[in-house]
Formats: sequence, C-alpha cells, structure tokens
Amino acid sequence: MDRHERLINAVNATATQTSRGLWTPAPGRGIGVCMVLNLTAFTTAASLTLRLEAINPLSGNPLEDASIWATSAVVIAVSATSMLVGPFWTDAIFTVLDTKIYIPLPAFWRANVLHGNANAHTYTVDAFWV
Repeated sequence: MDRHERLINAVNATATQTSRGLWTPAPGRGIGVCMVLNLTAFTTAASLTLRLEAINPLSGNPLEDASIWATSAVVIAVSATSMLVGPFWTDAIFTVLDTKIYIPLPAFWRANVLHGNANAHTYTVDAFWV
C-alpha cells in the first residue's frame, strides 16, 4: 500500500464479507493506519462492521478472536465510519475519528468488512498510513 489506497471497492452491491490482506509498512511509511468504510447504497437494511484482523501470513486466517479489532458501531445507514490503529495517538489529536485503538499495528493484517445480514451493500474502504 502506498501512502493512501482504496483497499476494498464493492462498487457492485455485494452480500458477502469482503477482505484484503496487507502488512506493516517499510520504514518511513508510518506506524499506524486509518481506515474509512463508506457505505453508499444498500437494499432493505444495512449492517456492516469494519474490522482490522491480525492474520497468519501462511494461511491468511485471523490469528484468534483477541486479534480482531472492530469499529465501535455497526453501519446501518448511508454514511462513513473510521478506525485508527496505532500506538501513539491522543484523543485530542484525532477527535473526529469514530474508533481509536491504541496498539502497535500487527505485522500482518487485513481489512475486513463483516456483513451482519444477507442484504446487498455498496461500499468502499480507504486506508492511509499515519
């Protein structure tokens, strides 16, 4: 991932969980990540959760439930929600973000959008190093 990248681009409505694997950046790229889930359309009822999962690089599977971090609220309407993961923030600096998680970014991780129902959703996930 460069400084900023669209990680997930569900431009056609999808009813299935979507993820994309990444890893901690090379020196000079930042030590944390900010991700933004932008729900632009849905049918019937929306139910999306943005998650950052530490993964096993060999299997691609999450390490365990304790290594999964999610946004504090489920997205149920056309809107955006954000998540910041990194070891050094203060609440005063990033007051506009929805979820802040004060941990070092795992070496291998993925962005994952969890669907809470079988309805179709159209959304994107953008991320940038901080």
